[in-house]
Amino acid sequence: MFGKKKKEPPFVTAIIPAAGASSRMGGGNKLLMELDGVPVLGRTLLALEACDIIREIIVAASEDNIVTYADLGAALGITKLTKVVKGGATRQESVWKAALEASPQATYLAVHDGARPLVTPEVVQKACEAAFLHSAAAAGVSVHDTIKRLDPDGHIRCTEDRECLRAMQTPQVADKALLTAALQSALEAGAPVTDECTALERLGVRPVVTEGSFENIKITTPADLLFAQAVLEGRLQS
Repeated sequence: MFGKKKKEPPFVTAIIPAAGASSRMGGGNKLLMELDGVPVLGRTLLALEACDIIREIIVAASEDNIVTYADLGAALGITKLTKVVKGGATRQESVWKAALEASPQATYLAVHDGARPLVTPEVVQKACEAAFLHSAAAAGVSVHDTIKRLDPDGHIRCTEDRECLRAMQTPQVADKALLTAALQSALEAGAPVTDECTALERLGVRPVVTEGSFENIKITTPADLLFAQAVLEGRLQS
């Protein structure tokens, strides 16, 4: 019992894809729009900085925002932010490029959208711990609306069972070598993938879905920004 060293948890690098064009926001870079005085990306960085399980943060940015995002991290005192790298033309290319820059110590990658500033340490912890056990995991939430599958002509084909459906969020966490290989395979095949789970699924991997949060929204439209502001105000009052 005496003299045994406590086992170190796996080294997790968080990757933030932040090279998008914010086309649905109606003008301006949504990641630099403020939530209670702090840019959206700054809130995301602060959230990941507060997660003990995250050891390193890498941001993938468009070329004209590399310095801006690096300066933002420095201004907020984000000690885990080690690199801001040039992203790619797509999300998957941006994540892949950032993955190649991860620390040699990293054994897992946790990909989290730059526009999800309301994630909590608990959501990140659950996804990471599940990935440690199952190689890959991602946060998701149950679906409340009735979901219909349509025929090509627009007629309803069937009603999906909501118990088997989840709306996927981030973080999406996977073994570093596995995710890097999955992203590279999708890129080489020109396969359209909308998230990391899709890339992993192409290789036959079945990620576990962990409990996300309905507050962990992705800022896409001006209405999302208003909702996020209300959530932040509620947290400050509680």
